[in-house]
Amino acid sequence: LPIIFFLAKHLFRNILAANLASLLFALDFMHYTTGRIATLEPFSVLFILLMYLFMIRFMKTDCYKELKKSLLFLFLSGCFMALAWATKWTGIYASIGLALCFFYKLITNYQESTDQNKIKKSLIIILACIIFFVLIPILVYVFSYSGIYIYNNLPSSIPDAFKQAFDYTLHIFKYHNKLESSHPYSAKWYMWLFDIRPIWYYVKYSGLNIQTISCFNNPAINLLGLYTMYFTICKAFKNKDQVAIIIALGYLSSLLPWVLVSRTTFAYHYYPCIPFLILSIVYYFMSNKKERLLKVFLVISVILFIIYLPVISGFLSKDIYASIIRLLPSWYFG
Repeated sequence: LPIIFFLAKHLFRNILAANLASLLFALDFMHYTTGRIATLEPFSVLFILLMYLFMIRFMKTDCYKELKKSLLFLFLSGCFMALAWATKWTGIYASIGLALCFFYKLITNYQESTDQNKIKKSLIIILACIIFFVLIPILVYVFSYSGIYIYNNLPSSIPDAFKQAFDYTLHIFKYHNKLESSHPYSAKWYMWLFDIRPIWYYVKYSGLNIQTISCFNNPAINLLGLYTMYFTICKAFKNKDQVAIIIALGYLSSLLPWVLVSRTTFAYHYYPCIPFLILSIVYYFMSNKKERLLKVFLVISVILFIIYLPVISGFLSKDIYASIIRLLPSWYFG
């Protein structure tokens, strides 16, 4: 929550926008559930947010007038991108948007700059980024396999360590690429957009009481976010608005790779998209001063969070209550 606060603060340069982004992220079901059960998603999303935070800091500076500051922000962005890679491959997907943000900023800044040494400084930035966004992430990714090295065959040399990491990665890719399986709570990428199928994690029955955990998004955030993301993407392409471009690239780079994935997928795979979906909602309300609509939306979001808290947390409740709050036949809480 503090990370998305500072990310929104630097992105919009507005404290109200930062507070709104933090509140909406706190009200999202998936953010709460995955953090509570401590799957890998909260860690990967944390690093994705941090790598975008420092890329935004870079994009808000003048590359040529503030070269040292720009390099520092790029270094920090690259370090957190490395941690995202080493956590889950979703970090690699999100890096596509990060790279496009970097090149967009560098090209536009180059075209607008009157600095006489901008060619030399551009080369310095690009060479530094090869270290920050290629070498460091690869090294950290390879090192993340050290636990496997310890319990299997220790690499005989540094090239052997890279080869083992490459072989493991290739094995993982082939496994997922050829995996043919089904799951009662799986959901394709287009189902995530409309909250059609939550993944059911846990249940414990006790008489007429139930403790259950399902993972999905706050419907208010999910559905309004679809419209506001469309609004944001239009602004990015038509108006070349930098804020809209960052949000759109962050969202699309985390979502579109899943369109090509044929294996079984689940609702939680949409989680890296949610912070950008929330930022698009903030962008919409910052661009359109619709205070009454914002208040209604926030009230609905809070009410939905309270209503669904028992089935996203595992708190004790009545089993009939879990049945009553099913909005769709495809939702299941036990």
